[in-house]
Amino acid sequence: MSCQLRTFLNEQLELLEQEVISTDARVLLTRHARQIADASHEPIYSYAQIVNTAKQNRHEPIYLLECDDMGDYMAQEHAYFQSSFFLVFRGSSTIQLVQIIADLLYNGSLQLDVVNQILEEDRSKIRYVESGEVYVVELLDTFEESEQELSSQGNHPNLKILLERMGLLLLKEDYSGVLHTSASIFETISKDIIGNPKIENQPFGSFFNAYIKKSKLPTALLDYAKEIYRKRNITPGAGHGGTQLADFHKEDAVIIAEITKACLRIEDQLRKN
Repeated sequence: MSCQLRTFLNEQLELLEQEVISTDARVLLTRHARQIADASHEPIYSYAQIVNTAKQNRHEPIYLLECDDMGDYMAQEHAYFQSSFFLVFRGSSTIQLVQIIADLLYNGSLQLDVVNQILEEDRSKIRYVESGEVYVVELLDTFEESEQELSSQGNHPNLKILLERMGLLLLKEDYSGVLHTSASIFETISKDIIGNPKIENQPFGSFFNAYIKKSKLPTALLDYAKEIYRKRNITPGAGHGGTQLADFHKEDAVIIAEITKACLRIEDQLRKN
């Protein structure tokens, strides 16, 4: 999913708002921008440009850099911009930061490859691509990220398909479908771990106790998996048809999708050990 800054659709903004750029990544971005600014011919100009770029995207008043009659800048000017600089990455929301980074890439205050490497190591879905004279934000799809992650972990092929489906259903706002798919993922995980062909066509509830004995998950997560299965069976549109509206919303779907992926990663890592 790609789009130019300031022309985001509402659903794209919602997806960006769900993204979290960690404090560690923000520190690395700050350090990278500082190295470039300090290496410039007039560092104060670079700091002023970075700070005012952030102010513009945060709809704050621009601070005008003014020199004295000798063309020099007072110590207070240096202190203001250098101190404000540290709030550029740490003091911005995700949406603001995404826009700030694109502008700083455009004016040369950041390097594209370094920014994308920091975001990738932070497990962020946000990437930047140079397109002519502008920088385009690319938001990796949830299902694409899951498929790539599972490919490296070597899980069952059915899990890759189910994770892709869950990501697509979340994007399409089919939250009951997310619940149904999450339950199917746990059922597939459990059958894979138990490894008994006799349960292949059996429902999750019939062999859940056997899964508990072989699973590496803590009790709290196993209870959560069982609750997902129970909720799937009673939620209209998830486990059965019905005329009532499902009492299952976006927040519920996002939490279930993320916990499901986390459980899969935990099972995979602990089984390797």
